[in-house]
Amino acid sequence: MDYTTRSCREFVTVLASSEPAPGGGGASALVAALGTALGNMVGSLTVGKKKYADVEEEILALKAKCDQLQNELLDQVPADAEGFIPLSKAYGIPKDDPSRPEIMEKATITACQVPMHIMELCCESLECIATFAAKGSRLAVSDAGCGATIVKAALQAASLNVFINTKTLQNRAVAEEMNAKCLGMLDKYGKLKAIRADVMKQLEEVRIAGRIGSSLQAEIEIKASGEKYRLLKSLDDDLKFLMITSRADVIEVSDPASETITVKPSQYQKCERCWHYRSDVGADPKHPLICARCAANLFGNGEKREFV
Repeated sequence: MDYTTRSCREFVTVLASSEPAPGGGGASALVAALGTALGNMVGSLTVGKKKYADVEEEILALKAKCDQLQNELLDQVPADAEGFIPLSKAYGIPKDDPSRPEIMEKATITACQVPMHIMELCCESLECIATFAAKGSRLAVSDAGCGATIVKAALQAASLNVFINTKTLQNRAVAEEMNAKCLGMLDKYGKLKAIRADVMKQLEEVRIAGRIGSSLQAEIEIKASGEKYRLLKSLDDDLKFLMITSRADVIEVSDPASETITVKPSQYQKCERCWHYRSDVGADPKHPLICARCAANLFGNGEKREFV
C-alpha cells in the first residue's frame, strides 16, 4: 500500500504499529521529500520578484528539478516496503533449508538498494537547497536552512537501513563497496556541516562584539589540513556561498593542531543586489552600485557556478 496517498495522521499511525512497513527507509524518504519541498518553497517565493529577475530562469530550472526529486522521494516510500518483502519472506525459511543462505544474501542486497537510492536523492536535494539559499529570496533563507537540516537527517537515517543489512552479508566485498559509498555521502555532508558550525560560532562572536552586522559583512580564512583542506578547496569560490560570507579563503596547514578559523569585517562596499561586500563594486561605471559578478549576471554572459 502506498501510504503517501493517505493522511499524515494515517501514515504516522501505521508507522507506529507492528506492521513491517513502512519502516525507517520509507520514513527517511518522506522526511527528505518534506525537506526538499521547503527548499523548493524558497524558489517559489523568489520567482516573479523583480529583484531576482536575473536568476529567475535558474530558479525555475531548480524548482523543476526539486519537483522531480520530491516525487521520486515519495515513490521510495512504497518502493522501500516492496524491497523489504523478499527479506521478510527469507527470514521465514527454515534454517536447515540449504537454499536459505543464498536467498537471504540476495534479499539482503535487494533491501539495501532503496535506502541507498534515497541517500543519493538526498545529496541531489542538498545541492539544490544550497543554491536556493544562495540565490533565492533573503526573506526565506531560514526555510532553506530548515530544509537542508531535514534532508541531512534523512540522509543519515537512510544510511542506517543500509548498514544494518550489510553487516549480515556473506559477500564482504559487496558489503564494503556499499558501505564505502554510503560513508562517502555521509562524510562529505557531515564534515561540511561540522565545519560550517565552527564558522558560525566564530561569526557570532564577532557579531556580538559589534564588528559585523550580518555574516555577509565578514570575510573568513580557514586553515585546514589533510582531507578537510581538500574537501574545502574542492568547493573553490563557492565556499563563500556555503558559509554565507562575502569571502572565504582556505589555506593548507600541516596538521590539525595548526587549524584555525579567522573572521574579519570586510573593508569593501556592499553590492546593492547580492549584498556581498566586494572589491569590484562599481567596477562597471554604468552600474556603480553593484559588483562585477552581478553586472555579468545581469548584463553579460553570467558567472559559472560549479556547486551551489
